[in-house]
Amino acid sequence: SACGEDAEAARQSEPGPALPALEARIDLVVKLIRRIHERVEENGGEFFVVTKPVEEDYRGNWRRADYQAVLARVKELGIEVVDVYAAGKSRNMTAEQLFITFGHLSAAGNELVAERVTELIL
Repeated sequence: SACGEDAEAARQSEPGPALPALEARIDLVVKLIRRIHERVEENGGEFFVVTKPVEEDYRGNWRRADYQAVLARVKELGIEVVDVYAAGKSRNMTAEQLFITFGHLSAAGNELVAERVTELIL
């Protein structure tokens, strides 16, 4: 019934419980990625993840623990990953070349991602 559907939609839009522990947040992100991956493949699509580091991490030549953990767990699931950090470093791109401001990718950064995605889908 329409009433039941409305109640279900409202229930699904309610926020979940706070996840104070880093591991719980990582688990949730990985579960969501896995579910999306499953749905995409069920519908005949190809799924991959593009990860983008925080600009200050890229500038400082390190990756946050949560970034590394999600990256490792997604790879363990057999999901293809475009790791913007690794791709940029492999091209010796500086933070100024990869980003414009506030963590947004520059034209060169977006071109790098597009090239890596193209390699995956062709």
